[in-house]
Amino acid sequence: MKTIVPDIPGTLVTDEIQLNFLKDHVRNLCLARSTRFPGAQPISFNKQSLDIMLKKDFWVCEKSDGQRVLLLVVVPPVTNIQEVYLIDRKNQYYQVNHVYFPHFLPSSHKARMTTGQLNHTLLDGELVIDQISETQRRLRLLLFDALVVDGDNVMQRPLSRRYGCLQCQILPAYLQCMKANADARMRAPFEIHVKPMDLAYGLAEVLQVKMPKLRHGCDGLIFTSLHAPYEMGTTTNILKWKPPQENTIDFKIQLKFPPDLKADPSANTPDWKAKPMFELLQHVHGDQHEFYDWLDMDDEEWDDWKEKGEQLDDRIVECAWHPPSPEDKQVATWHITRIRDDKTTANHKTTVTRVMESIRDGVMEEELIELVPEIRTAWKSEKREQQRSQMQRSQRRSFPPNVKGLGGPGPPMRKGGMPNLKRR
Repeated sequence: MKTIVPDIPGTLVTDEIQLNFLKDHVRNLCLARSTRFPGAQPISFNKQSLDIMLKKDFWVCEKSDGQRVLLLVVVPPVTNIQEVYLIDRKNQYYQVNHVYFPHFLPSSHKARMTTGQLNHTLLDGELVIDQISETQRRLRLLLFDALVVDGDNVMQRPLSRRYGCLQCQILPAYLQCMKANADARMRAPFEIHVKPMDLAYGLAEVLQVKMPKLRHGCDGLIFTSLHAPYEMGTTTNILKWKPPQENTIDFKIQLKFPPDLKADPSANTPDWKAKPMFELLQHVHGDQHEFYDWLDMDDEEWDDWKEKGEQLDDRIVECAWHPPSPEDKQVATWHITRIRDDKTTANHKTTVTRVMESIRDGVMEEELIELVPEIRTAWKSEKREQQRSQMQRSQRRSFPPNVKGLGGPGPPMRKGGMPNLKRR
């Protein structure tokens, strides 16, 4: 399915005072040191990841090809009116109207303080456009993790508890509110869902059954450690798998035009009508980038870009490494798959190195599926069952007193389990 990357709805926050307040608020909620985008970022899957899958518990889901966002819910004490924001990877804040989250415990003290409104909440998700029919599309927000829920930082809790906050607390209260208010449903800028998860050894069903039925683009799998805390920035606890030939790197592209010797024999004037050379840069630190490679764009593709009238220079471009055309499979080069205006910097050089390892030493879909029996056997081993039981007891002891329902149900290791999760 052709991917349609959605624009972020809402009004961009441009007032510096308001923006700085929101960033400081998110930093305080996350107990972070800086105001940068706090979302977790996966590392690329490689051969070594196969061994990790046999040693640790992971959940798996499809890798949606959409717009990554964090959702912030806050009730300013001055107005006592709930405000909802979407935060993109550029750390830009968009205020979204006509989205309302009621408190999941309306009789609690916290809920009474905000007249039943959810407050101080930060969730992780992805905006996608679902193709409902040939003529109908629908914007949806797929939530898959929680950082802070009603002022309680849940980042140190395992994924099962964080996911439970979404599936058993926030979403049911939201859906009940929408069901009771037809006008709110009509005015909402997007639908909200919790992204289905499965145990790691269910990856074959995700690949072969669930992904072909999706109505939005997807290009791989995401494996998230069951027991690890939520980590801001790049983390080894989240693995991103793509077929080796579909791995991509986000570079900053710069166009280098040849000199116009006819107009200026001193070669100080660029020939803006000539075809430039395409320089790909990787991120080093802050706003600093460095040269990585050249992109070899054929004349036909360059003509297409010129016809679009779209500027390429100094933008972030997602690039795949493959032959430039079916007729010339002996020559490999970088090829632009899409513009990444949701990012301000290219992939860091460590990420580039890791992705290149995945391209050269990648794991094919067949290899993943062949490993399923071993993953299932390791998952159900007595040692791992004991580890999960110990983790559950530890987490129950760590909950603060007198907080009813915090964290949702236990992980899907026992009877009952988590909704949308299967144990085979």
